[in-house]
Amino acid sequence: MLNNPMAKKVLLIEGNDERDLCSLIIKKKLNLKCESSQNIKTFIEDDDTIQIITINEVDNKDNINSFIKTSNYNNIEKLAIVVDAEDNAQKRFNYFDDIIKCVYNQNENIYYDDNKGLFLTTKTNDKTSGYLEHLVEKIILENDEKLYNDCINNLFQCADNYINQGDNEAHILKAKILAFISVRCKKRNTIGGLFQDCSNYLDSSILDNLINFLKKIFI
Repeated sequence: MLNNPMAKKVLLIEGNDERDLCSLIIKKKLNLKCESSQNIKTFIEDDDTIQIITINEVDNKDNINSFIKTSNYNNIEKLAIVVDAEDNAQKRFNYFDDIIKCVYNQNENIYYDDNKGLFLTTKTNDKTSGYLEHLVEKIILENDEKLYNDCINNLFQCADNYINQGDNEAHILKAKILAFISVRCKKRNTIGGLFQDCSNYLDSSILDNLINFLKKIFI
């Protein structure tokens, strides 16, 4: 079950990587404050703090509906939702159709409904599928293409000669990015840690749509 909202501004996100990245964007690009649910004890009344709630089971519609029925849901003034499209953006969109009263469009991944919004993380060239890692990989290639291609891709090509890596694109992409982070950042092992160590990554135009989405909802 999702936590009871404890602020006027709420961001629902899918996992810890989205939480960490969006926290950095909120602080560095929106100049606002944010708090994770476990750190909030009383309702936040100010307009400069966003509560971040992690959705543990996006694919459980009952989980989403229970959030709508929480005692403080109607106290939310601005609500943003950020989740992966995965391999079926429309299916993911439909989980939130009781919150975001919009019509699905296969050419769009951003939806606004008054003071609420939904951002489906997709590939840049395909709005029907994708993961956060697709955006992260593009940002890595902008900044560290040689390291990524010469080391990480060669590692996985070599490994594939011994153990078939299969055709699970999402799994392999996640593994590649984690391997890159372990080399590039030394003491970091998460996407949030990557963006903390490589602060210039936050300036990539690939993040513009996500940054502008959060700005439109919360500012």
